[in-house]
Amino acid sequence: MSDAMDEKLQYARAALRKAQQDAWEKGQARLSAKQLAHVRSPKERSEDEPALEVPSSEQVWQAPPGIARGGTGPRPSRRDPKKVSVVASFLTRKNGWNKQLRSASIEAKWPEILGPKLLEHAQIETIQAPKLVIRASSTPWANALRMQIPTLLNRIDQKIGAGFITEVTILAPAAPKWTHGRLRVKGRGPRDTYG
Repeated sequence: MSDAMDEKLQYARAALRKAQQDAWEKGQARLSAKQLAHVRSPKERSEDEPALEVPSSEQVWQAPPGIARGGTGPRPSRRDPKKVSVVASFLTRKNGWNKQLRSASIEAKWPEILGPKLLEHAQIETIQAPKLVIRASSTPWANALRMQIPTLLNRIDQKIGAGFITEVTILAPAAPKWTHGRLRVKGRGPRDTYG
């Protein structure tokens, strides 16, 4: 088996040398023939062709302004392209956007967290971690939601992350305000309970 591998390697090396020779003859090199003359062995150089000096690195290639000398090479570099997810997570940590993003993800995943039955009767009022305030559509639904607080906290922990929301407040529906303007009239006011 090793003989077969050695034979394959020999064929690959011979093909590579042939391709390099063809490229050399066609002049397909990164540097000009004069600059690369020092690379060729004395056997390949004719007697009438003089040997040239080896060009310095400044003569061969100069880095443009703002680019470090030497390029990146085959090793990882800080200038290599990064994944979008890595850059986004770095920016959120650096700018302190984690709380806002988690709060927004609660609002975006609210139908999944609450479920289809309760969704019609509960709306998010405010999210200020670690507190979540929910407004119910009526007093009976507010009582039903209060009984569901432990389940709601477990679902939020599963979908968003543990410990972000630790306190949930359920509010009954707000009664409409009957006062308009700066002036008030003393008295009993409206007599309906609204909920």
